[in-house]
Amino acid sequence: MKTENGLKKGEKVARRAIWLEGFLVISKFFAAFLSGSLVLKADAIHSASDILSIVTSWLGLKIAQKKPSKKFHYGFYKAENIGSLIISFLIFFAFWKMIIDGYSRLFSFSSIKFAIVGLVVSLADALILYFFGKYEIKVGKEINAESLIAMGKENRTHLFSSMTVFV
Repeated sequence: MKTENGLKKGEKVARRAIWLEGFLVISKFFAAFLSGSLVLKADAIHSASDILSIVTSWLGLKIAQKKPSKKFHYGFYKAENIGSLIISFLIFFAFWKMIIDGYSRLFSFSSIKFAIVGLVVSLADALILYFFGKYEIKVGKEINAESLIAMGKENRTHLFSSMTVFV
């Protein structure tokens, strides 16, 4: 069962994730602008959509902390589970969108300037989100928060997308 302290801890992790992801989105957009890389710009947009997932998780954890009421005798802890479901749909949508966008850009070419900026940002993004994802999963399991576990697993997959951008 989720405790109030556990939910507060999960909320704190989600809040950190919002700031971290926001920083990475700004970095990717800046690097995409400097380098002219369309794939880095697409990755920045993908990461920006991840912020919506993180906010959903944070809201679910926040609502789950509310005290039981007459209408909800057992409390609001299921709000966090609903947040997990919404995150799953967002991940599927982002996956589908990336497939469609990737295929449509498969046969186009663009020139890259300042490639080192894009390389550094994509490598840093891969490593930061992989290790932060492991942390989210650890805390999620510790406090039994499915939305944190889902966010952590999604962040670990950034290793593959960011390394694809790197290549």
